[in-house]
Amino acid sequence: MDMKSAVCLDIGGTYVKYSIITEDGKIFNNQKERTCKTGREGLVRQVMNIISRLVELSKDYEIKGIGISSGGQVDNKTGKIIYATDNLPGWTGVELGKMVSEHFKMACFVENDVNAAALGELYYGNGKGYDDFVCLTIGTGIGGALVQNGKLVRGAAGSAGEIGHMIIKAHGRKCNCGNRGCYEQYASVTALKRDVKEKLGKNFLPYDVGVEWLFERYGENDKVKEVVDRYIDYISTGIVSLLHVLNPSLVIIGGAVSASDILIKGIEKSVKLMAMPSFLKRLKIMPAYLDNKASLYGVASYVFEKV
Repeated sequence: MDMKSAVCLDIGGTYVKYSIITEDGKIFNNQKERTCKTGREGLVRQVMNIISRLVELSKDYEIKGIGISSGGQVDNKTGKIIYATDNLPGWTGVELGKMVSEHFKMACFVENDVNAAALGELYYGNGKGYDDFVCLTIGTGIGGALVQNGKLVRGAAGSAGEIGHMIIKAHGRKCNCGNRGCYEQYASVTALKRDVKEKLGKNFLPYDVGVEWLFERYGENDKVKEVVDRYIDYISTGIVSLLHVLNPSLVIIGGAVSASDILIKGIEKSVKLMAMPSFLKRLKIMPAYLDNKASLYGVASYVFEKV
């Protein structure tokens, strides 16, 4: 019998990542390409083209469905994008699940990217064995997901977990959401790159490298250390607020920064200095076990559960 598989996409503000994932957790054709920024039609066309290629490559597998994670607020029941910032221009209102399922004549499930990452970690990663945890993904923006009693917390309108838009500084930097002082304006990778340009010069961080390049120079350059230390404090400030509200036993950090040991250890140290001691007794802070593939695994688990 052919192995059951899911066609999986993760639509972010910088990249669309995609793969084929089998029911036993094997991942194939794991790739990424730059997210189309020309608007709704261009991004829909990009998504359809990627799925077509993956379906063609999946002839040796029994495809059970298509799973898509996306930045923004997602109605997981209908597959509609409720709201997205300008990180994904024109994406608000797209009925993605309906469009994809009708075109490819198979089940399609759409989930918020960080909810998907939390599901991936819950079933395949560092969330195994934990009933209550917070999942953060730090990239172009900041996404969040909350797991309580082993279930995703969705909220009254299905939009719970918009951690990136917690306000951590009144009247602070203007955010894509229209507000000021949002967490992601200080603690996202985009914010870090902006701080580097302001403090170290616009050409300090080469265009073709990620922020990992910056962390590698943490111990070599005092100015780099100063910028990164302040960035760590911004991330930790948001985490401490979440601890004091939710009292989770685990915080999982995913996204582009999660592979940095300097960053994770720095966050642990900073959080311990800021949080009330009683909230630290059972707390663990871990990088996402599945790295940048957590959302892909999450939508795969969704497909295998629902179909």
